[in-house]
Amino acid sequence: MYEYIKKFGFGKKTGIDLPAEEEGIIPKSLDEISNVRLATLSYGHGIAVTPIQMITAINAVVNGGNLYKPRIVKEIEDSDTNNVFVNNSQVVRRVISKETSKKMREMMKSGVEHGTADGAKISGYDVGGKTGTSVKFVDGAYQMETTVASFLGVFPSENPKYTILAVIDEPKGASSGNVVAASCVKNIIKSIIDLEGILPDSSAETDSEEVEVPDIVGLKVLDAVNLLIENGLEHSITSFEVDSDDLVLSQAPAKGEKNQKRIYCRYNDRK
Repeated sequence: MYEYIKKFGFGKKTGIDLPAEEEGIIPKSLDEISNVRLATLSYGHGIAVTPIQMITAINAVVNGGNLYKPRIVKEIEDSDTNNVFVNNSQVVRRVISKETSKKMREMMKSGVEHGTADGAKISGYDVGGKTGTSVKFVDGAYQMETTVASFLGVFPSENPKYTILAVIDEPKGASSGNVVAASCVKNIIKSIIDLEGILPDSSAETDSEEVEVPDIVGLKVLDAVNLLIENGLEHSITSFEVDSDDLVLSQAPAKGEKNQKRIYCRYNDRK
């Protein structure tokens, strides 16, 4: 675990051409990693990374396994389109094998097409993605109701050309990365598709018939779930403990929207 944290570039500046870059926070040595901390590190507690570190790391995950030094400027041309400066890409090190990278691309694609990253799905196009939903550490304790929601998308998933990270600080209502951040990434990818005139991939999955989302806010959990099932919709619960008498506090997508994917429900204990 510790070896790969460092291999992916966390805890060290990327060297990007911008001032005031931070190193982030990782354990200083193996001695700091207890059994409990090893477990919590696996889902992001006790470690802090910058957005550019995350982008750099995920690029290594999907590009065949090489970690590159990020660049702001690729090249500079004069008025006659002659290159006066070329900022060549630099491989820092190999992190994972090509075979592992291929498997990760397939998993990220599957997450968008069939899993909990489906908020970024675009009919006819292959998109890969990973959600992120973290709680904030405030006054010495993790605050479960104060979150940072994020989504990291790669497009196209098989031979990625774009990596997009959206981070939403303390979203209100629905708080998962898939609900509040994936739509941002999806809209950016749609703009890229329009700008470059990218045609749909005939081999890519297309959306099935969409249905209208029912209103489940205020219903008991069991009644809400049954209504969603009747409409052919799946659901995910954004609470740790849910009782059958709890009421639905919020939902995403909202009532009346067209959707053929998963509905996210936040529940509120009546007691």
